[in-house]
Amino acid sequence: MTIEFKNGVPTFFKQAPTICLRDPLAAFLGATEGGLMTYSYQDAVKLAGHSCPTVAGSFVAVIRGLKALYGNGQAFRGLMRWWAVTISA
Repeated sequence: MTIEFKNGVPTFFKQAPTICLRDPLAAFLGATEGGLMTYSYQDAVKLAGHSCPTVAGSFVAVIRGLKALYGNGQAFRGLMRWWAVTISA
């Protein structure tokens, strides 16, 4: 198997879907235009330091989770609230 590279990056990285979300704090601080942030598989690989099945699977899991939560709508950073439920016997 031969992996093709373009600009030092495997070409298959560009085939992966991206994660786009709105971050109001980023907009307020001027970090991004309109608070829109896009993450690619290449970003995930940079953060992990390597590409492997775990990184790829985690990236896909996040994409599917955001799809389940937001459907076709825009993901919104900081909008969700989490809580734990304890059940006593």
